[in-house]
Amino acid sequence: MRRIARDGARQQRQAHPVGGVIVGRVVAFLLDRGDVKAVRDAAILSIMTDGLLRRSEVAALRLSDVDADEHGMSVIVREAKNLPAGEVDRRYLSDQAAEAINRWLDMLGDDQDDCGYLFRPVMRGGVIRHVTRDRTGPADGRGGRPARLDGHAVNRMLKARLREAKEAGALAGLRLDRLDLDNVSGHSLRVGGALDFAEGGEAILEIMKAGGWRSAEMVSRYTSRLDVRNGAAARRAIAQGRSAA
Repeated sequence: MRRIARDGARQQRQAHPVGGVIVGRVVAFLLDRGDVKAVRDAAILSIMTDGLLRRSEVAALRLSDVDADEHGMSVIVREAKNLPAGEVDRRYLSDQAAEAINRWLDMLGDDQDDCGYLFRPVMRGGVIRHVTRDRTGPADGRGGRPARLDGHAVNRMLKARLREAKEAGALAGLRLDRLDLDNVSGHSLRVGGALDFAEGGEAILEIMKAGGWRSAEMVSRYTSRLDVRNGAAARRAIAQGRSAA
């Protein structure tokens, strides 16, 4: 039995789920903080949660990929995994995400070339780095490449922000006994989003569409434990008084 438990723990650590309720609290906490890096991180977490984006996909977003009209805001994913060449994938964004993105865009100010990346490094003092200087370029960075975040930086940010919000009491009242901060990664928001949809009763095809999955197999792997907890055997045990509801 100990071997089975260890194997299950390893499987869980591969992508520890973090759902939208927790992320929503973290985003609100960061927006209340209001500094440049906090607002940027709030926008990143919102987009990843609403659109179920991978860390590489959110890092690759350009300013021109954000689309807003009188009906709300969405984001266009052009570099999604398994996306056929020439196709794009549009993802929904919540009002909370729209607020975070708009505040981040205000902080970018006049440096909003549509070819530039949406999310950029923030240096000490809240200075946004817009350009990565080429080794052979001038010292002021002109002529360099547009600055962008590294996918690994998104991983580190997520862990740090979750821990920071928890320690500040921003997650009070939520069930956190299964939140393993040491094993959270950028993919945790994608897995957590799939579980949120499944718990809400969404059909697997709708979950696939929301997250850009091309196969039901991966979604089923994410939601398999939920299926077991809500399955016929679990319902029978509850009805017979052998398990709590």
